[in-house]
Amino acid sequence: MLFTILLIIHLLCWALYLGGMASDVTTKILFDKWRTPALMARMYQKFQFTDVWVTQFQVALLFFSGVAIFFMLDVPFLGNIPLAAGLVLFIVSGVLFYTRLLPVQGRIEKTTAAAAHLSDADYDWDKHARDDKEWLSCANPVVLTSFAAFILEVYAAGQSSLIQNAVTATL
Repeated sequence: MLFTILLIIHLLCWALYLGGMASDVTTKILFDKWRTPALMARMYQKFQFTDVWVTQFQVALLFFSGVAIFFMLDVPFLGNIPLAAGLVLFIVSGVLFYTRLLPVQGRIEKTTAAAAHLSDADYDWDKHARDDKEWLSCANPVVLTSFAAFILEVYAAGQSSLIQNAVTATL
């Protein structure tokens, strides 16, 4: 029962995390022309707490539930290359998230909030484009390593009789 609860929490965190990252990347790429300095500042002020802290909580919950699931699996860790690779990729993703993406996100939010009073004509859109490119260059490796880790985790977990039994019992 505990295993099934942990697995559900873990998969929900993955879905929220990957969905949130995909949404952020899509917003940066597709909807740039509709953003204004004042609108962006309001968005960052409104969602700064939820965006940054909830994402950090998701990553922490994702990590701890993943570690708990790994220890509960009946598959030998070192003998299972996909599981080991998934854990390594997840750790790499977390390190990239905390060391590269969050500092860039925080800096962009502060400069955007400071420019909220500027008109569209006075706003430095070239700097904004450079910031978006920097953010995407930090976000893309996080999203790709996270997605690869998720695929490897699902594949490795599918090899576990504990998960197969839990799925069979649930169905």
